[in-house]
Amino acid sequence: GGRQSLGGSMSRRASSIHRGVDDPRQLSSKEFSKQAIRKLITFLSENGYMHPISPKLLTAPTNKDFLRIFQFLYMKVDPNFKWSAKVEDDIPVLMKLLRYPFTINKSAVFACGSQHNWPKLLGALTWLIDLIMYIQHVDVASCLFQKPSRAADGHDGEPMPAFDSEAVNESAQFFEFVVKSYEHYLNEHDDAEAWVFQEFARDYNVLTDAMQDELLQHSAENEQLVQELEQLQQGPSPLTVLKEKKATFASDVQKFQLLVQNLRGHVEKLQARLDTQLADKRRRDAEREAAQTELAKLQDQFDKQEMSQADVERIRTAQQKIQSDIAATAQRKDAAEQQVWKLEMASSKRLDRMEQLLQEYQKHAEDLEIAARIASGGGGGGDDGGAGQQVLGLDLELRRTEDGQARLSADIDRQIRPKVLAVRERINVKAEAWKSEAITAQAARDRVDEAAELKQDEISVLEQRVQALEERYNEEKQTLSHQFKRQLQDIESQQNALQKLRVSGTVELEESERRLASLQADLQRQRTQHAEESAWFSQLVLRSMQLVADYKQSVQDGIAEVQHAITSSGQAEKAAKAARQQADKGEA
Repeated sequence: GGRQSLGGSMSRRASSIHRGVDDPRQLSSKEFSKQAIRKLITFLSENGYMHPISPKLLTAPTNKDFLRIFQFLYMKVDPNFKWSAKVEDDIPVLMKLLRYPFTINKSAVFACGSQHNWPKLLGALTWLIDLIMYIQHVDVASCLFQKPSRAADGHDGEPMPAFDSEAVNESAQFFEFVVKSYEHYLNEHDDAEAWVFQEFARDYNVLTDAMQDELLQHSAENEQLVQELEQLQQGPSPLTVLKEKKATFASDVQKFQLLVQNLRGHVEKLQARLDTQLADKRRRDAEREAAQTELAKLQDQFDKQEMSQADVERIRTAQQKIQSDIAATAQRKDAAEQQVWKLEMASSKRLDRMEQLLQEYQKHAEDLEIAARIASGGGGGGDDGGAGQQVLGLDLELRRTEDGQARLSADIDRQIRPKVLAVRERINVKAEAWKSEAITAQAARDRVDEAAELKQDEISVLEQRVQALEERYNEEKQTLSHQFKRQLQDIESQQNALQKLRVSGTVELEESERRLASLQADLQRQRTQHAEESAWFSQLVLRSMQLVADYKQSVQDGIAEVQHAITSSGQAEKAAKAARQQADKGEA
C-alpha cells in the first residue's frame, strides 16, 4: 500500500508540473517532421516492427497505425504491461507515468491524423524512442548497486566475474523496508512497526518463494539445455552439415546454370536456323510475289494492248475487203481502159475517115465531079450553075466564072474552111475529153494501187506485230509457267523443310523445357530442404538465445526494483538528514 500511495503522489506532482509548459521543439516545421519520421522508421525497422511502415503512411497515419506503433514502442519499456480494452485511454496515463513533460489528450489520440494533433503525437513518439534507447544502453542496476570490486585483492577495481541477483533483490527489499519504516517514523506512526515487519516478512517470503521457483525452473531449463548441448556435441555439427549441403547446393546450382546455358545456346542455334529458314522462305515468297506481279502486269498489258485478237480479225476482214476492192477497181480500170481505147480507136478512125473523105472530096471536087457538073451545066441564060449539094451545112455547087473557070458557090477560106476547122475542133475537144477521162481513170487506178500497196504494207506490218506478240506471249507464258512451277516446287520443299525443322525444334525445345523444369524442381526442392533445415537451426539458436535473454531480463527486472528501492531510501535518508539538521538548528 505504501508504494502505491507514493507513486500516486509522484504522478500528481508530475501532472501539476506539466500544466502550462510549452514544447520548445518546432513541432510544426517540416524539417522536424521529416527527421522525426526518419528516426521513427529507422527504429521500427531495426527492432522488428512487423506491420507496413513508410514516410507516406506517417504523414497522416490512421488511428489503428498509431496505436500499433505506440503499443510496439511501449512494450520495449514494459513487456509485461496488460493493455485494457481501450488502448486510447491507456496512452495519456502511461505517458504521465513515464514523466512525459507535456500533456497528451484522448481527443488527440482519437484524431491522430489531423494536422493539429499529429505533430504533437509524433514528438511524443520520438521522446519515447529516446527513452527506450536510454533504457537499452544504460545499466540502471549498475548505477544504483555497484558490483563487488576486486580492488581489495589487488586487481585495480576490476568487477567480479559473477553478480548475485538474489543479493541485489534482497538489498532492494531491505531498502524498501527501511524507506517505509523511516516514512512511518517521520509520520509518527509508531503502531505501524509490527505491520511493517509483517509486510516485510511476507514480501521477503514471497520473494524467496519466487526465487526458489525461478531457481527450479532455471535448473530444469539448464538440464534441458545441457542435454541438447550433449546431443549436439555427440552428433555432427549442424553448421558443418549445413555448410556441406550449402556447398553441394552451390555446386548443383552451378551445374544447373551451366546446363541451362547450354540448353539456351542450343535453343538459340535452333532459333537461328529457324530464322534463316524463315528469311529464305520470305525471300522466295518475295520472288514468287514479284513473278506473280510481273505475270499480272504482262497479262494486263496484253489485255490492254491495241492489237487484240478482235483487232487482228477486224484487220484481216478489212484486208480481205481492200483486196476485193482492189480487184474490183482493177476490173473497173481494165474496163475503163478498154473503153478509152475503144473510144480513142473510134475517134482516130473517124478523124482519119473524115480527113480521107475531105481529101477525096477535095480531089474529086477539083478534078472530076465539080468540074464535070459545071461543064455539063454550062449553057442557059440566067442560070448560074447546076443543082447544089448540102455539105457541112452549106449548099455547095460549082459555078463558072466569066473567065471560064469552075468555082464553088461558097468561099473556101471564109465559109468552108471555118466549118471544117469547127468540125475538127469539135472532134479534138471530144478526143481531149476522152483523153482526160482516160487520164482521170488512170490516176484513180494509180491512187487505188497506191492505197492497196499501203494497206498491204500496213497489213504486213500488223501481221508481223501480231506474230511477234503471239511468239513473245507464248515464250513469256512458257517462261512464267516454268518459273511458277519451279517456285511452287521450291515453296513446297521449303515448307516441308520448315515443317520438319519446326517439328524437330519443337521436340528438342519441349525436351529441353522438360529437363529444365525437372532441374528447376530439383533445385527448388533442395532449396526448400535447405531453408527448412536453416529455419530449424535458426529456431534452435533463437530458442537458446531466448532462454538466455529471458534469464537476463528477469535479472534486470530484479535489479530495476532494487534500484528503485535504493533511490527511495536515499531520498528518505536525505529528507531525514535535512529534518535532523533543522531540528539541531532549532535546538541551537
